[in-house]
Amino acid sequence: GNATGCNSRAEVETACNTHCSYAGITFTSQAQINDFPVIYAGCTKIWGDITIQDAPGGDVITDLNPLSQITEIGGSLKIYQNAGLTSLDGLHNITKIETNVDVYNNDALVDFNLNGLTTIGGFFWIDDNDVLVNLYTTGGITSIGGYLAITYNPMLESLPLLGSLHHIGGNLNINDNAALGSLEDLGNLYTIGGNLDINNNTSLVTLGGMSDVDIIGGDILIYDNTALQVINGMNSLSSCGGDIQIYNNPAMTLISGFVVLPEIGGNLSIH
Repeated sequence: GNATGCNSRAEVETACNTHCSYAGITFTSQAQINDFPVIYAGCTKIWGDITIQDAPGGDVITDLNPLSQITEIGGSLKIYQNAGLTSLDGLHNITKIETNVDVYNNDALVDFNLNGLTTIGGFFWIDDNDVLVNLYTTGGITSIGGYLAITYNPMLESLPLLGSLHHIGGNLNINDNAALGSLEDLGNLYTIGGNLDINNNTSLVTLGGMSDVDIIGGDILIYDNTALQVINGMNSLSSCGGDIQIYNNPAMTLISGFVVLPEIGGNLSIH
């Protein structure tokens, strides 16, 4: 875990501690997290991955505030299988993550408050967090280089962390979020490089809020949303590279979007 050019722990703690060119850091206990600002005082950028995961039978991680000096990650951020972590407070000063953000199976996580984050170079996946209610922010992510997947979060109600999002390089997949009632927070999204896939969100009533989406590179798939009444929004969409498939939405009464879309690259199926 030494920084590049640092040959001893003492050097890392002094002359080299602001560089932190690690291959990666894995935190498996609260004690390790508490030690980070002591051992690496002044370290602001981690060049490799940061992984946060409870060790089986070990010291449960509950507080990330000792990591608050970190402002940038050169690799991925992975947070998974943490039984006692209720908040991501402590990671709120991170502004950029070069590759992926992967947050899943955190049974106690309520607040997803990565307030400083603006750029994710790779994919962004939020999955199977049983009590996660909102994706809070005071700023907002503007660009995601890969796909965005928000899946199997049964208590998730809204997506304010995505209120400033303009571009997704890959697919946008929103599925199996039983409490999600609105996509209004995606009102500033312009481009989706891959597919748009919205399925099995049983409280979703409308697609209003996606009115600025201009280009979708792949398919549009909207299905198995049992409360969905209106497919609106999409009123700026000028290009769809693949199919449009809308099916098995039993409460749907109106499709009022797609008003300027001149053609699609594949098939149209509504059933």
